[in-house]
Amino acid sequence: MRQQKFFILVIFIAGAASILSVYHWVLSDEKEKQIPLTGKIVDEKKRTIASYPTTDEEKKTVLLASQKVSQLKKFRAKDSPIREGRLLSGNLGHHAYADESLKLPMQNRPARDWKDKALGRLLKHQRPTTKVILAPTDELILVIKGEGRYVEEVNVSYLFEDGYRTAFNALVDSQTGEILNTWGQVIHEQRKRKVTLTPTNL
Repeated sequence: MRQQKFFILVIFIAGAASILSVYHWVLSDEKEKQIPLTGKIVDEKKRTIASYPTTDEEKKTVLLASQKVSQLKKFRAKDSPIREGRLLSGNLGHHAYADESLKLPMQNRPARDWKDKALGRLLKHQRPTTKVILAPTDELILVIKGEGRYVEEVNVSYLFEDGYRTAFNALVDSQTGEILNTWGQVIHEQRKRKVTLTPTNL
């Protein structure tokens, strides 16, 4: 009898630990999604990109085209259509898909390394001394012609060696890191210089 109680207790503790582990993983994953990431070129010939969590000093120097950085979902309206915890956007009638019983075929799947992929695209035509900061602002499902696409709304800030800075908002494919659309460009020019901005749809 005593062995049976001990066995039940062990199972209970193991189950609780498993639940806590999953909960911690979910929270860590959600927190990771919101962390701004800085990218730079570390090998010019191979165009190898390195990334790291944006430092506090870098956050102070960048111009933000949006004030929503690191405040995921805070600025959503109460009546915003939501599916899978993501804001629905797109063609007329996309609100209907807030009802998750309605089937919505998806064109892609979110990847954990979408930020690194996006940084690689954003640095494609830049000099090795240029840094790019990618700050997530929201998660969306874009509905077009009855199909959904997981996308990320981000703030992009370029930091150039001579002090020139530019920032804009963008929609990024959650799987490939493709830049789908940009808007709201803000420029601060400390010194006049010619700058190559990365084009949309890389």
